[in-house]
Amino acid sequence: MKNNFFIKIFVILFALGSVFFALSYINYNQIPILTESKTCECDQSSKDPYSKPLIYTYGRFKGQCVSNCFHRSTQFVISETLKNKRNEIQIANVFHNNKFWRATVDVDSLKTSEIIFEKFAWNINHVSIRFVFSKPISLESQDLSLGIKKTKLMDSSLVFSPEAALPKNQIYNLVDGFMGRYGFIYKSYSFETYRKIAKQLDHPSKILPLNLDSKESQALFVASFLKANERPLQTYQLVFNNCATASIDLILDSKKLLLSKGWDVWDIIDPLRGIPSDIYLGTLRSLYWWNLIDDRLTEDQIEPSKS
Repeated sequence: MKNNFFIKIFVILFALGSVFFALSYINYNQIPILTESKTCECDQSSKDPYSKPLIYTYGRFKGQCVSNCFHRSTQFVISETLKNKRNEIQIANVFHNNKFWRATVDVDSLKTSEIIFEKFAWNINHVSIRFVFSKPISLESQDLSLGIKKTKLMDSSLVFSPEAALPKNQIYNLVDGFMGRYGFIYKSYSFETYRKIAKQLDHPSKILPLNLDSKESQALFVASFLKANERPLQTYQLVFNNCATASIDLILDSKKLLLSKGWDVWDIIDPLRGIPSDIYLGTLRSLYWWNLIDDRLTEDQIEPSKS
């Protein structure tokens, strides 16, 4: 009981500190912290039209490149999508087997959407969204120098992951995250690759189904990948503007509950939602409060850790 009390006190103080920080940093969106720079291309021999390497323009990491071989924001291939008469869309920069691919997705085949809690420190999690389809997802290589390569995802699911864009040769630091020193990108993975990386990092995960019908899941899918195309890129902040707040905003938007795309009244009413915790106060409780996940789920209905 004593440990639970101290954890709650820590979470509350952490949230209050983040709210004060957020109020002083409310113009985080005004100055693009990242911009495109060909000098940051990790493979100069690559002929990938969707690469778009990034460099930091100010702050602690000014002049440093983002690790372009791993950190790339997803791109909605709008020109190709509009050509389709069917409800298919194309998405570039899907990370699968250590390479980036262009995916062709039949939106009508989307079965369900889920929320992932990937624990990386104490009870702090990375929060992302998984989309599961009834039809195989086709991938094709993006690097034209490698020739045409195609494959299909075995489990037919994608993970949409809002995350910090780390400078090259840097590992995620909670202090830098809290102080808003990172850029913010929206990345997509094949689920098998996402799970493999989590296992390598020894990050146990929980996966919970979202309370969305098929139309809402489809709206969430499209809204997520349109969001990834937005410019300028935002600044990441550990509690105020992070993976959890981005995921919740997208889900609320799919249910037409989001009042505005930027600073929102829900940031005041539900200030603890950005604490990416799967216990006590924080993101999980906010999802329960919004009825976005079923609070009757038992532990055996949640994907077991390290499975």
